[in-house]
Amino acid sequence: MFTSLLLSALVSGPALEHCRLGAIIFTSEQTGLVSDMCGALFVTSDGGATWERRRSPASSMGTGLQVGALLADGSLLLAGNQSKQVLRSVDGGATWSSVPTPSSQWVYALAHRGSAVWACGSDGLVLRSADFGQSWALTKPAGTNSDDRCVSLSVLDDKRAWVAGWYGHVFETNDGGETWKALAPLPLEPKRAGDRSVSVLVRYDEHLAWVSGPAGTLRTLAGGKTWSPVRVDAMPGVRVVEMPEGGRLLVTSRSADAGPAGWEPVLHSSPVSRGRGAAWLEERSVVRLDEAGRRLVGRVSGPPGRERPRAESIRTMGAMKTAIGERRAFVSEDDGLSWRELSPLPRGEHFADVVLLNEQETLARAADGTFYRATLDGHWSEGPNVALDRSDYARLTGNTVDDPLTCLRPATQGTLTLEFGVQGCFGGDKNRLTLTWTTKGGAMNLELDRQLEQPNPATVRLSAAEVARRLVEVRERALRPERPSSCTSTDGYVVSLEVKCEVGGRPRRETLRFESHDCNPSEGLQPGEVVDGYARAIGLHEWAAGFVPAGAARAEPRAP
Repeated sequence: MFTSLLLSALVSGPALEHCRLGAIIFTSEQTGLVSDMCGALFVTSDGGATWERRRSPASSMGTGLQVGALLADGSLLLAGNQSKQVLRSVDGGATWSSVPTPSSQWVYALAHRGSAVWACGSDGLVLRSADFGQSWALTKPAGTNSDDRCVSLSVLDDKRAWVAGWYGHVFETNDGGETWKALAPLPLEPKRAGDRSVSVLVRYDEHLAWVSGPAGTLRTLAGGKTWSPVRVDAMPGVRVVEMPEGGRLLVTSRSADAGPAGWEPVLHSSPVSRGRGAAWLEERSVVRLDEAGRRLVGRVSGPPGRERPRAESIRTMGAMKTAIGERRAFVSEDDGLSWRELSPLPRGEHFADVVLLNEQETLARAADGTFYRATLDGHWSEGPNVALDRSDYARLTGNTVDDPLTCLRPATQGTLTLEFGVQGCFGGDKNRLTLTWTTKGGAMNLELDRQLEQPNPATVRLSAAEVARRLVEVRERALRPERPSSCTSTDGYVVSLEVKCEVGGRPRRETLRFESHDCNPSEGLQPGEVVDGYARAIGLHEWAAGFVPAGAARAEPRAP
């Protein structure tokens, strides 16, 4: 009953808006707190039957609350993208105060033992507090950096900590962060780019620890000097076991009584204490495991209120479905067994149709014909590419596809201009590739960002056949359906594409803009890895970047 009420309020209730959930804290069997990535807090005092929104200092800044903790002194901490601060409460979350920190970097992970609290995040950030989060200091650099960001950590006390990054490196300190050393390389065998990340790091004592990520779970019995794989099979049940300082760990039922060295940890989630059991987030759900090991998961039988999905509006992609009601839109991720609401359209617009672009993104057509895009947990927004939205919608609904790039089909003459670059938190670059052509051939020219302080390469002449081949490549990359990646970044690939030509004797101009925060799947590939996901912005960026000479870019551009 508890979980059913909790899921009804948390997953489908309109109060939670539609932001991704971040941290979960339970201070008792009935009292809990959930944060989201829009900076909002929601509390329950009746086991999840009702949730009340509480405004936090983060709300006014629009920043995300990604991690949190209940400390040994009863205080609560929340952190994320908080602009040189963490949030602290000493009254169970009723009120919050801002605690300054010496860094404005994002916080991705938080860990504590006793009065010691550690945090780590982007650009090599590692913070340490020895007084339950009342004051913070930077440690010396641990070894993570702006690319290999710290995404997990585990601590034994205020002196001893491990941090781990996206690229599978683990670093250790035994003196409060004054010095760090790299542990033995992890024997991970990733199959996809981005799978080397250590998303969960759990240290039991100075000898025993586990790490886990997309490539698998490893255990050390020698303080990180050696590692061995732990094969956690899909089991019908899991159990909660207790860690030092009262922490919780999920393990398979068959290993619960084996003792710490024999545990098979289920590390896809990080549970928090809830009485003698545990609770954790799975996607947009809260799951509870009681003392006897019973996993109580409620299923929402339908959307809140009286409105229901209309059967004739259902569209299917694998086990996922979308549908619309009178004024609402819905998604099902279990072949229609349960449904939840998507966020409303801006300005109270009515839905005319909703289709899935992939398993994480949707495309909606409003009653007035306007197209909107959103992730399953996000707000709708009008994209910059109306023609491309119209083309994607036609393709997914089996209608005649409107061509947003007619100029990239055979044309007597034209000009293609592609601006491409990578934008990060502290700036980026902007480069330009121009291709002009006639029936006799064409010419390609590169203008590199002046920040690079490199001379621009010379123009390259192309035959008519080479022009035709290059136009096909650009068209294919711009129209290829996107697939979500398992890896995202704070850096963004930004591409603007403009094509001018004549069609039927009339001038035509087509412009598209693409942006992606996925990790580049072609960078850092190891033998045996495969490309993970596809983003049009990255596909076009890689195509254009392929003509930039390697090294100092002082040589002639290579012939296409």
